[in-house]
Amino acid sequence: MMPSTITSRHASFDIGSGMTKMVVAEVQNCKETSSVSKPKIKILHEHAVEIHLARDLERTGTAVLSEEVLTQAESVLSNMAEICQSRFMVPKENMIGFGTQVFRSAENGE
Repeated sequence: MMPSTITSRHASFDIGSGMTKMVVAEVQNCKETSSVSKPKIKILHEHAVEIHLARDLERTGTAVLSEEVLTQAESVLSNMAEICQSRFMVPKENMIGFGTQVFRSAENGE
């Protein structure tokens, strides 16, 4: 008898210094906890948008990201999250984002 599986959808966002990337994946896990099998991951969608966060820090000459670039980043992330939910049925609790060095360098990088 084949072990039963649980299938879920997940999205990750890599908010980088020059590019914000999104990956949507379907993950199949074995339902039986005694099984030591790797989950099967199928990439459903990948998308990237240029947002020049690091260039913005250099342009302003301060350690503060401009409101303009923060608004752009927020809009892009909001659109990506909407695509995840409406097109790929990814629940919010299955979305995760990671900010890179530019956020550690910026005073307003939280």
